[in-house]
Amino acid sequence: MGWDPAAGAFAAAVAVSVLLAAWRPGLLVGALLAASAVDLVLVADLGGFTFRAAQVAGVALAASAVARGGWRRWWAHLRSMPGLLPLAVLLLAAGARVAAGVPLRGKAVGYLAWAVFDVVVLAPAVAWHVRRAPLRALRTWWWGAATVAVFGLMQLALGVAGVDPPLVVQWNGARPRINALSYEPSYFAFQAMIPLALVFGVGLQRRLRVLHAVGAWVGPLLFAAIFLSSSRSGWLGLAVLCAVGAALLVAHPGPRRLDGPLPRVLATVAALAAPAAVFVPGHVVAADVALARKATDLQDISSTLPRREGVLEALLLFREQPLLGHGPGQFGAALLAHPELKRRPPLPGDDDPHTLVTFNLYAELLAETGAVGTLAFLAALWAVAARLFAARHRRALGAAALWPWLLMFGVMYQFNQTAWRTETWCLWGVAWALSPRRRAP
Repeated sequence: MGWDPAAGAFAAAVAVSVLLAAWRPGLLVGALLAASAVDLVLVADLGGFTFRAAQVAGVALAASAVARGGWRRWWAHLRSMPGLLPLAVLLLAAGARVAAGVPLRGKAVGYLAWAVFDVVVLAPAVAWHVRRAPLRALRTWWWGAATVAVFGLMQLALGVAGVDPPLVVQWNGARPRINALSYEPSYFAFQAMIPLALVFGVGLQRRLRVLHAVGAWVGPLLFAAIFLSSSRSGWLGLAVLCAVGAALLVAHPGPRRLDGPLPRVLATVAALAAPAAVFVPGHVVAADVALARKATDLQDISSTLPRREGVLEALLLFREQPLLGHGPGQFGAALLAHPELKRRPPLPGDDDPHTLVTFNLYAELLAETGAVGTLAFLAALWAVAARLFAARHRRALGAAALWPWLLMFGVMYQFNQTAWRTETWCLWGVAWALSPRRRAP
């Protein structure tokens, strides 16, 4: 048996995670946040499931927390997390549905296992260590995210220069779309939007000037990489950020609003967009224009129509099992079992239950977890948002964390359907860490 470089890299990442968790957990949590959506490297396929080095780092950080504080403090830490009770209801309801029987039992058990891991291990571990050194963790996260973005920009630059770029999975006409280290451009845009939105939030907080210098560099890099990835959900997220950010700057003028990363990002956008609109030839952006038109064409069979019909299919499936849904990861199997509910046009691979999805988190929650699971998830979202909102006058970091929270669950998840993504639960851990505590462990 020959040497497998991928396995060797994964093993090295595991070893580094264990060492850092023991000696420098603050550094490891920042690296975990930056690498939470790495899919193409530092992964291992075992038993039909893909394990990421970031998930191993989460286990190491949880073990470090327990070793330092003991099980009693870890349990008190868990109980202090806002929204934990409704999340527990969601997990119990999903477990009951799996126990009652589902078509794809292995997939359901896998989804449930990842959900328990995210809620009980990953997010609490991130919260534990970010809470103890928030500024250092955020700096490490931002610089790591910027490094990934620079790699993505390098993919684009090499492709334009005629050099075969590494790890590119999609092309937009004659140039590569930026996916960095993620499966595809939309995955990259989704994860990069989290630190970018936090940069925006920090930029509005005068008391966080210590982070402004870092954000002023990281923000434009992330913005450029997301925009050039040609991800339509990423474009929408950027548009929302720009619109809300500009409105806030107009509503609250003054010198204190003009010295942070937010106005610099907006100024960078204006400085690039204005000359580009005038001088860039039409054929250079023709493929991007075509992508944008697909997003607005409600009858486009390759993009908009399947997404719209997927949401309708999920609602119809919800009517079949309104209480607990069809089970975690069972949307595709349930739709194939009810062909009379299928509305999307025939496409290659649409007879595979593993590839049929809704493209919308809340529609998929309704179909797979029913009213109980969906209401529990929404209650958990609200509990965290309310705690962060309560911090707006007394805890600047908590107020800043509202930006990625609202953007991800209010905008980006309208076009993404998987709740148990590693980067999502890293965000959940950061939000837990930066929200005010009612009872400290």
